[in-house]
Amino acid sequence: MKRYKIIFWIINLSIFIYLYQKGYSLSPDSSGYIENLIIRTPIYPIILDFFELIFRQNYLIFVYIFQILFGFLSVYIFANTLKSRFRCNNLIFYVLFFTLLSPHYIPYLNISNVILAESLSYSFLLLTLSFFVKVLFNMDNTNIIITILLSALIPLIRPQFIFLYVFIALFLCFVFWVERNYKQFLILTFILISSVIVANLFQRTYNYVVHGHFSHVPLVGIQLLITQLYVSDPSDIALFKDQGEICFFSKVYDSMKEQELLKKDSNPGTHYEVAYNSIIRIIQKVYIENYVKKDIAKELPQYDRFTTKIALTLMKKNYKETIKQFIHNIYRRIGGFYYFVLILFGVGISLYLYSTTRDLVALLFLFATVLNILNYTLVSLFEPVLIRYSFYTDTVQLVAFMLLISSLMNNKKIEDRKESI
Repeated sequence: MKRYKIIFWIINLSIFIYLYQKGYSLSPDSSGYIENLIIRTPIYPIILDFFELIFRQNYLIFVYIFQILFGFLSVYIFANTLKSRFRCNNLIFYVLFFTLLSPHYIPYLNISNVILAESLSYSFLLLTLSFFVKVLFNMDNTNIIITILLSALIPLIRPQFIFLYVFIALFLCFVFWVERNYKQFLILTFILISSVIVANLFQRTYNYVVHGHFSHVPLVGIQLLITQLYVSDPSDIALFKDQGEICFFSKVYDSMKEQELLKKDSNPGTHYEVAYNSIIRIIQKVYIENYVKKDIAKELPQYDRFTTKIALTLMKKNYKETIKQFIHNIYRRIGGFYYFVLILFGVGISLYLYSTTRDLVALLFLFATVLNILNYTLVSLFEPVLIRYSFYTDTVQLVAFMLLISSLMNNKKIEDRKESI
């Protein structure tokens, strides 16, 4: 057994050296964090500023080293929590550990090497789930409150994680169903609501202090608008009364038609994913050329309000097409028919296992599935689901499925032993 532990740490050291020698890399979105633009949530830019204050010119080197080390630590904490709570053997622990670590070392992700919020948000998600797993075994208020507070913090690192608010709300309903404690439920619900409000106020206050606007991240409008434009048709121009909105829709629609970026122009299977970024560029170009007075960076809140209004106007008429596109986004990127069959199989086994043996690994898989579906649902509302958005919950669900299969195999061995006796 000691030999396997030595091999385990040698592999970890090898992965660390591999990640370290790759150095850091910048993506097109990195500048938004480095320059602390209003379109980014505050926690990651604050951390970058902190590292720059200490390490000066070479601070990004220390940022990615921190991301690697914190990534290893969070993976170890979560994997070790799973091992201790579900009584996994060392082999299962090693498999879980390297599966959870995979977003860091898989070449097309390498989240710890990229100057983006992905690595930090994934690490905090794993830490949050560590406390969540503890709550499954012992529903003490301390671990529940820590889970709530961390869930409110993560959207300040990456706004995609606002789906955690819904997840925690559902979990509190489950806690109430188990405990039947009205006072506990009301207090925990109050803490959740208060945490969400405080997080939102922090975001807005930060934007006011740094950027001069008491607002949320001004990206909602354009993200909502893209799908609405994609499913629109020429008659939609009659929906608008304001001359500026009419002009904007007309110019954007004509450009999309010219470049064949409308849903009716092609097979919607992959077309939406291909068209998405092109539609963004057209929207930005038309708005900047016709509506920006000085600097678009300083007028993003107005831009957000303008695009939100147009998006909601189009949505009222095209809601059926919007829903179809939304369902298609989820179905296509979550894995299609085979994924749903696999998940139904896993959910069925989990329900049976929990009802017959009260095995909490079944409960973990059910909550991991809910977590994954909520993530896909949120992302699909605004844009195509790419692996950089889905790997967080995909990885967690995969680990939960591994534990479920392991538990089933152990139960089968126990039953076989009983029969042999």
